[in-house]
Amino acid sequence: MLMNFVKRKISQSIQLIRDFRKFRRDGGVVYCPLTFCDPSMRFIGKKVLVVGGSSGMGLQIVKDFLEEGAIVVMTGRNKEKLNDVQNSLSNTNLHTMTMDIADVETIQPCIEKVNMQLGGIDIFVNCAGVLKHNKISNKYGEETFDYDYVMGINHRGIYHLCKYEGDYLIKKHIKGRIVNISSVAGERLICDPYTLSKWGVNVMTKGLAKQLAPYGICVNAVAPGRVPSSIDQQHENLNFEDNAFCGFHKNHRLIHPKEIAGLVLYLCSDLASSIIGQVIGIDGGFKRDELI
Repeated sequence: MLMNFVKRKISQSIQLIRDFRKFRRDGGVVYCPLTFCDPSMRFIGKKVLVVGGSSGMGLQIVKDFLEEGAIVVMTGRNKEKLNDVQNSLSNTNLHTMTMDIADVETIQPCIEKVNMQLGGIDIFVNCAGVLKHNKISNKYGEETFDYDYVMGINHRGIYHLCKYEGDYLIKKHIKGRIVNISSVAGERLICDPYTLSKWGVNVMTKGLAKQLAPYGICVNAVAPGRVPSSIDQQHENLNFEDNAFCGFHKNHRLIHPKEIAGLVLYLCSDLASSIIGQVIGIDGGFKRDELI
């Protein structure tokens, strides 16, 4: 009895030391226990195109659709990375295709190719996005961004992607879904290309939703806060079991890619057929107080 008590106290002391080290390293400590329901198989036979799905949020969305019975085409710019993901998942319902939405002339042929391959497309999830910056001067803000590169993918590319997706669903008489991955940045009052590009995605989503709703097509966007991904290099390699602390969010933790995927899949389900033209934040309370 005494030995168990001593062991418990030693274990608690060791954990306190570990937490203190994490606090010194990251500025805070929070754990992220998440429990998810078993797949409901609500997407059995549904055909899904996930644009930009080879890593981060996009990859988690691909995995969750596959778990629920969907047939998925995952696109990306890096063929080797796509092959690695396909080999690791080893799922016969997963297909890959190289696609760079910055080259807008290739978007329509790619959609037509997926249509031929799957025999139709019911759901489009647009995850492609970049954040590139180079520190060159402290005189005009701390960073200056590569405007053409960021806007070419995040805004121009997504615009043409949505345009062809909408046209496709109308012509095929499919009451489908389009979900864009935006960002909490799209509601902030900051002048940089990434923020401007996400403002554009939000406005585009709402405008397109009005045009397509009469055809039974639902268009929405998800606006995440900080999520460990290749874009957010500061938290790219985070292990949620180690420390999920994030001082940018009011709940003091990062957003798990599984949470993003869960919201996306809900918006693509029949239960969300009356949610139209919404930009839904999943940001730990960040955007409501940090708009300046």
